[in-house]
Amino acid sequence: MDSPFIFDDHHVIADLSIDEAFNKCKSPQRIIAHLSFAVNLFIWGNDVRSFHIVNTVIHIVTSFGLFLLICEILSTRNRENEESKFFIAVICSLIFLLHPLATQSITYICQRYTSLAALFYIYALYFYINAIIQNKRNDAAGFFIIYYGIVYR
Repeated sequence: MDSPFIFDDHHVIADLSIDEAFNKCKSPQRIIAHLSFAVNLFIWGNDVRSFHIVNTVIHIVTSFGLFLLICEILSTRNRENEESKFFIAVICSLIFLLHPLATQSITYICQRYTSLAALFYIYALYFYINAIIQNKRNDAAGFFIIYYGIVYR
């Protein structure tokens, strides 16, 4: 959590004033990421630890979404042995959460773009599969998540 701003972190957020950070939100691309950077900067200032904490929270929420997605996929199979399905989902989401390759999404502040894209894609898949299983055609939350998943590609 004590790693400094590096590489693109400087021109994306570290060297900006609060007004400049909020002005970046006017761009049609990556609105949510720029808004999260601006709010992060507004609340905690230029403290690099706060950016790492927010990135960690995003990564944890994404891991939970992966857990939900795997549970949903495995629930389409036979209904027997629910305990092993839960165990498989827990193991897969923990591997995603704790794998050493995932450290860049927390230590490199600009990787929030990638982390948010992963978050939206995983939840889009979850809502899509959930809607198919429950035979829903109009799922507003799923549409919202899919839209922002595409925008963040």
